[in-house]
This record gives sequence, structure tokens and C-alpha cells, in this order.
Amino acid sequence: MRYRCLDCGYKFQPKTARPPNRCPFCSSPSIRPAETAQDLLNSVGKRQIPE
Repeated sequence: MRYRCLDCGYKFQPKTARPPNRCPFCSSPSIRPAETAQDLLNSVGKRQIPE
């Protein structure tokens, strides 16, 4: 699984199986799983268009 730092934008895949707790580039604790193209497509399909 790929992760993304919310502070610096660095995207990475950890070398171990356990989830990271800090960004390896800037040491920020703001780490989230990176969205895939399919995640983005799914989120667009769920949005309601206001009338």
C-alpha cells in the first residue's frame, strides 16, 4: 500500500508490513493512505450534483 504525507506531499511505500507513523522525508506524523485512481473515480460517482 502506498502512503502520502499531508504536510509535504511525499508519496512512498513502506519497506515493512506495518503501517508507518511518520513521513520518511519530513518526519511529519500526518500520514494517510494514498488515493488510487479508482478511489478518485469512485468518489466522483458518489457526489450529488445540486440542482
